[in-house]
Amino acid sequence: MLIGAFSASIGLSNLLPILPLDGGRLLLIAFEAVRGRRVGERDEKRLLRIGLSVLASTTVVSVLFLFKVIG
Repeated sequence: MLIGAFSASIGLSNLLPILPLDGGRLLLIAFEAVRGRRVGERDEKRLLRIGLSVLASTTVVSVLFLFKVIG
């Protein structure tokens, strides 16, 4: 049951609308469909860097919080 809960939480977090994740890709595809043309490669790379920064900072904050709670 615990492994199933971990798997479900990873699957749901993968759908977050942050570009490196699948939810971000879906959001980008939807934006391109509404707009009618592709987003430029430079802009897509910029969004990817921003998304990776958000994920990295969230991970660091989560780990620090976990160590504070445990310790």
